[in-house]
Amino acid sequence: MAFVRIKYIKNRGGKSYPYAYVVENKWKGKKVVQKVSKYLGRVYEFKREDAKEFTAFLRTSLESYAARAKNPSILADLVSWTLESHGFSKRGEWLYRDSLKVSPSSGEVLANKKPAVLHMDDGFLCKHTITRLKRFGRTGNEEKDMFRLAVAFVESGIKVPKDILVEFYTHAPKNI
Repeated sequence: MAFVRIKYIKNRGGKSYPYAYVVENKWKGKKVVQKVSKYLGRVYEFKREDAKEFTAFLRTSLESYAARAKNPSILADLVSWTLESHGFSKRGEWLYRDSLKVSPSSGEVLANKKPAVLHMDDGFLCKHTITRLKRFGRTGNEEKDMFRLAVAFVESGIKVPKDILVEFYTHAPKNI
């Protein structure tokens, strides 16, 4: 099972900065060894500044939204809502805060044109975690699938409302 791991690296001046990697645990004999499979970028931490409900962000009811929305737009809206609640502001297709910019539709998270990771709530919002949500597919075991989907949202730092989680799951393709 792969997961995001934070490693602190010192710069030439001696100051440490957090960087994120995707790692996997592998057995080597009787020991577990972590193998880095992907570099994700420098980590930037943000606290929630606004507790606006998702329906207030949408300016519509969940029923109305769920009737017309498909997963790519649901995910982009959830990313936008999450970022705005953490102090980001929308300009065109991107959301900005300081030197960071995020595309809710593509999942790109950049700091000064380099890949970045946003540590928010209990997870890490980055291209990797958003891509995982985009590629989510049902296996036929509803209980395990819903658990996997909920974990994927938590690991991406998105606190998805229960009704939207169910709607996202319903629209997810079946894996063969």
